Amino acid sequence: MDDTLPLTPPAPKKRWLFPLIKWTAFALVMAFIGRRGMELWRDAPAGALQIQWAWLVPALLFYSVGWLPAVVFWQAMLRGCGQKAPWYDAIRAYYFGHLGKYVPGKAAVLVIRAGMMKQVGVHPGVAGITAVYETLTTMGAGAAIAVALAPFATSATMWENLPAWLQPLRTQHYLLPTIVLVATLAALPVLSRIFTMLAAKMAPRDLQAGAPPVSISTRMLFEGLIIVSFGWVLFSLSLGCVMKALGASFTLADFPVWMSATTLSTVGGFVVLIAPGGLGVREMLQTEVLQSQPHITAAQAFLASWLLRAVWMAGEVVTSLVLLWKPKRATIANTVDTVVRSKIAA
Repeated sequence: MDDTLPLTPPAPKKRWLFPLIKWTAFALVMAFIGRRGMELWRDAPAGALQIQWAWLVPALLFYSVGWLPAVVFWQAMLRGCGQKAPWYDAIRAYYFGHLGKYVPGKAAVLVIRAGMMKQVGVHPGVAGITAVYETLTTMGAGAAIAVALAPFATSATMWENLPAWLQPLRTQHYLLPTIVLVATLAALPVLSRIFTMLAAKMAPRDLQAGAPPVSISTRMLFEGLIIVSFGWVLFSLSLGCVMKALGASFTLADFPVWMSATTLSTVGGFVVLIAPGGLGVREMLQTEVLQSQPHITAAQAFLASWLLRAVWMAGEVVTSLVLLWKPKRATIANTVDTVVRSKIAA
């Protein structure tokens, strides 16, 4: 006679628990940001803000063009991995991928880009891994710039409370950028391996089935950091145009502030996984950086952060609509490009 008790079936996984925690945390963040925004708006003088709408046009253009350096880097990696990557198809896949930022989870961007590149013969696994690598490189460059420009993102009062040995970092403007540059160059070999490992881990597994090995050299990472940095310059100019639309100044002297606010807030929004597209987190960080400047009011800073969000979202939608059209000359250009490269290889 078998006296053993029947095994208790395993309890079903509570798949709802993590989404519940995630969206609850997101709701709390948005509530905090909304309360903070109401405080800033309430303290603003009545009728003090007027929008010059014409400045939002160059703001949209700077943002849309600002992603082209990242596309160039992504396409270079694809070709370095032996994949055919026509330039126009790479642009279309990259810009359409932006629309996936607002879908819950971070994988939608990769699925869109990999799926579109698969249609032109690129292995989706390679497309997905290199897309993650490009994202890490872009955000890494943004993080380095944010650290280098930290003195411009904080008020003088904050620096006064720091130890005396840190004061030269604020008074000597080239000291911290030099330290960041040297540290980045020294860390490139390690960063290249870390980015490669993270890219393979973060790309969806179902895309990687049968994918050839992906290896990104330290030299390519170095070149990528330089290339994508030009994109951060254009994103910062987009913020500058929005500030001008709200009546702030538009001079080169203000550029470090724009770049500091843009890089810190965008990277911060990327890191916080609970916020789709960094929604709310990016605006909060950008507001705090901008309002720390004596010539920018709190109301201007708050409105600028949300107006910039609207401009950038409009830029993504408009660019995607334009790229729905695939002109014949793009096909011809891709064919010529393939023939020329095959001749050179032969």
